[in-house]
Amino acid sequence: MRRLSISILLLIMLMIPASSYVFAADNNFGFSFHIPGGTGSNGQEEKGRYRQTRHTDNPWKLDFNKSGEGAGTYSDFWLEKSSGKNVSTVRHAKCNGPVYYTNAYSSASETTVYLTAENNNKNGSAYTVSGYWDEETW
Repeated sequence: MRRLSISILLLIMLMIPASSYVFAADNNFGFSFHIPGGTGSNGQEEKGRYRQTRHTDNPWKLDFNKSGEGAGTYSDFWLEKSSGKNVSTVRHAKCNGPVYYTNAYSSASETTVYLTAENNNKNGSAYTVSGYWDEETW
């Protein structure tokens, strides 16, 4: 009986670290928001998503499908907290380009993050962007 108890305890201890990796999946959450014209004007997904991971190497995903500027144009995307603090590097993304995976800062751990973007041209044009994103992918 004692050996069985020890075996069960060891099994539980081995499973706990692995469990932190199995909650998230590579999902496709739709986004669509307006990027206002002008320097320093950002657009942001209205509904944030909770990023439960503590691992900075657990990337967030961006699949940028449509831009009011047209296919093949670029916009800059990143994750941000509700306070306006950036919690990832900026991803210079091409509309209808590849799916991008980007690591986040430790300040993006166990918090709600918002997909945020700006016009990389800083030319005063306003437009809408849409596609899919995921705050964490594994």
